[in-house]
Amino acid sequence: MSARCWKSSERDSRSDPEEPLLKGLRDRRSHVKGQCAECKFFEACGGSLRVRADLALNDCWAPDPACYLTDAEIGLGEEGERKANSTSPRAAASES
Repeated sequence: MSARCWKSSERDSRSDPEEPLLKGLRDRRSHVKGQCAECKFFEACGGSLRVRADLALNDCWAPDPACYLTDAEIGLGEEGERKANSTSPRAAASES
């Protein structure tokens, strides 16, 4: 687990309204990256589990690696074409 995202410091950061991670979780839409940021279903799932992205990709704001929706289903371009600024782990794996 990434210390940057999930371990609290010596003070109890969970009650600190200025804690960067907590501020980000309250406003996920402006922090999540890749397909999650552009997904038409974001309001329904909220970018899903940030801890899963952190564990799999060492970035708590990366796209959820367990998302099963295709690019076409989430509304990324015509016929599933990925927008240039998207960073999907599935796309990277399929391009290799």
